[in-house]
Order: sequence, then C-alpha cells, then structure tokens
Amino acid sequence: MNWKSGPKKVAIVLSGFPVVSETFIALQVAQLIKAGHVIEVFNFGEIGDNSLLPEGLEKFFPDESVHHVQRYLATGSVRRLASLFLTAPFPTLKLLIFNPFPEGRRQSIGRAYFLEKLKPFDIVHFQFVTVAGSCLRFKKLGFMRKQRNFVCSIRGFDVTAKKFDEIVDWRLVFKHVRVFTPVCDFLSEQLSKKRFFRRTASIRKVASPINVEKIGQQRGCDSNVLTFVSVGRLVEKKGFDIALAALSLLRHQGTTFRYTIIGDGPLYGELKEQVCRLGLEEEVIFTGSLPSAKTLETMAENAILLAPARTAENGDCEGIPNVLKEAMYMGLQVVTTAHAGIPELVRDEVNGYCAPEGDVEAYLEAINACVKNRRNWDTVRRSAMATVVEGYSPEATTDQLLAVFDSLEDLGAKIPQE
Repeated sequence: MNWKSGPKKVAIVLSGFPVVSETFIALQVAQLIKAGHVIEVFNFGEIGDNSLLPEGLEKFFPDESVHHVQRYLATGSVRRLASLFLTAPFPTLKLLIFNPFPEGRRQSIGRAYFLEKLKPFDIVHFQFVTVAGSCLRFKKLGFMRKQRNFVCSIRGFDVTAKKFDEIVDWRLVFKHVRVFTPVCDFLSEQLSKKRFFRRTASIRKVASPINVEKIGQQRGCDSNVLTFVSVGRLVEKKGFDIALAALSLLRHQGTTFRYTIIGDGPLYGELKEQVCRLGLEEEVIFTGSLPSAKTLETMAENAILLAPARTAENGDCEGIPNVLKEAMYMGLQVVTTAHAGIPELVRDEVNGYCAPEGDVEAYLEAINACVKNRRNWDTVRRSAMATVVEGYSPEATTDQLLAVFDSLEDLGAKIPQE
C-alpha cells in the first residue's frame, strides 16, 4: 500500500453515532471523504438520529457506509456463527467454549462478526479508549488477526476519569494501538503517565475540529444588559455551579444580565435548585439540549461565553472544549479557566479571559476584567478568530490526522507480531 500517494481505507470505530456532543467526529470524517479517502463508520453503541449531524453533512453518511452493531445483533445469529467459523475458526471455538466476556455468547458472537468486517481496511481508528479496549479483547482471542494499524483518539475522560482505569485493559491497549492522538498536550502528558505505557508508543496531537463553514458571527447585543451563555452537558467538570455563584455576586455589584445554559444532564435538578437559592430565576434560562444549528444560533445572540471548567471529583477533565473554539470563532468573548488543555487555546486578555479553576471569586474577577475591557473586544475577537482558523478548522485538523496515518508506514518495523 502506497498510502502517501493514494487514498486510504479507514474504519472509524465508536460507541454511539451520531451524538450531538460529538459533532467533531462527523466533521473529521466528512473532511477525510472530501480529500478522497474511503471512510466507513462502525458503531458499537446507540443509534442516533441523523438530524443530530451538523447541517450539510448528512450526504457523507449514507446507510451503506454506517454500520450499527445493534442491527447485527437483532437477526441472523446462526448465519453469523457459520460465517465466523469460516473466517476465524479457532477464535470462534474459544469464544463458544470459554465465553470470556460478560455480555454473553450471543452478544459476543455478534460483536466478533462485526469486528471481522474490519479486515479490508488499511487503518482502524478508535474514537475513544473505552472503544479500543472493548474491541481489542477480541483481538486477544484471535479475531482481527492480520489487522495491525490501530489508531486511538484520546479525549478528556479517556485518561483522566478514575473509573476507566478499572474498565480499560491498558496493557492490551498499549500493546496493539500504534498511534495515540490526544486532542491536546495536557492529555498527551496524562497518557504517558498511565501504567503499562510503552516508551515506544507513538503519541501525536490531533486537535478536534469545529465547523467553521456553518458558524455565523455574533450578532450584537443590547448594551444595557450583559448576555452570557454556557453550553455543555450538565456535569461536574463543566463547572456551571461556579458560573452561577459568580453571577450572583455580579448581580450584587449592580450589573444587569441574562444567562442562558444550553444542555442537559444529571446535574439539572441541582443547578435549578441553586438558581432558586440564589434568587436568579429572572436572569437564568435553561434551554435543554438543542440541535447543533440551533445551539450555534443561540450562542450568536449572546456576548460572552462562560466555560468555568474544573476537575471533577472522579478525576474527569476536559481536553479543550469545542464550544470555546466555536465561541471564539463567532466573535464572543470567552471567560474560562486554566484547566487541562484550555491554556493551550486561550491566552488571558489576548484572545479570551482565564481564571484559576474552582475559584468563584477569581472567576468573578475574570468576568469583570472582560466586561471592563469592552473597548478592546474587537482586538480580542480578531486574535481569537485567528487562533481557531490556524489550528482548529476541519482542514487543519485533518492534515494533522493524515500525517498520523502516513506515519504508520514509517512505524512498519515496530508492528507487534502475534
């Protein structure tokens, strides 16, 4: 295979597709297809609604190129088993006799059959380490025997949430994944600290893209009312409780504002209670989860994005939240924290505003610094947009990923032998 001068055939393996909070995956796949590569998606999780895809990308994901394991599990178990005996007789026999996986024989046979379909692909790209670990169990048993070119994306919770150290067989992952692609330098460092990490493992940063073609510009706001917005799952690491506490103090300073929170999640009830306790019912709006286009439209109606990210009690961290990039590109001011990989994107009072994580008073100071610097917002806005265009457009991040794929040829001598 002369990849560097020809198209690559790549299997994208993930858990859940499409997912509204993971539109960056669809963006990257679409860009690879535009560049002439053959891409198919293999989904081991829930089947999402195609309306969740970013606007205009539906055409890149016809039914024949998106495969869902749930549909394979629904019918034809006898036929699948017969096919497995033909393509991988000894692993199939071990699967039937020992039944080593907790999901049971029927589910395991369906998954093994699904994974055997990865054989024709030049590269298998796992989108999360949990997906890699789940699939590579089958390779350990003898399936996917000839497939060597495994790449694994690394995002925040992959290497920071403590529970994954109990779920993921890191020894197995480090044995078979040839290149890891963390989305930021912070996650590269965290990955290198993992038990069983091999110094021979290749780590290449590949940023998550945003859909710059579909992001409109901030449309201006009433100068008498500050408008804030936050976007994300309502979970601890997003730090929305810190934003609410800081805004409560801002109101006591006499500032009039509106705060819109876009997203849903397990902390919805707690955050609603906090709003009532602080007396912010008139200022705070919860929209729930919105489609991608509507989210961007709502963001553009506001002046300042609040993203007070912090490390959760279970260790879960961000990488670099895509919503920061989107807000910076569309012209919002961003007030965030020096958490995880965020300082790699946001430079305080240059292209945004940054406070120490987990500190309400420090976050309020950053909000006040942003508001007081209003006369320089255009300068900050231009710097922010340039940062995003240079490093986080689909074209820029796809170039990074293709360089990783090409590097697999140079790593040929390091392929682990079975």
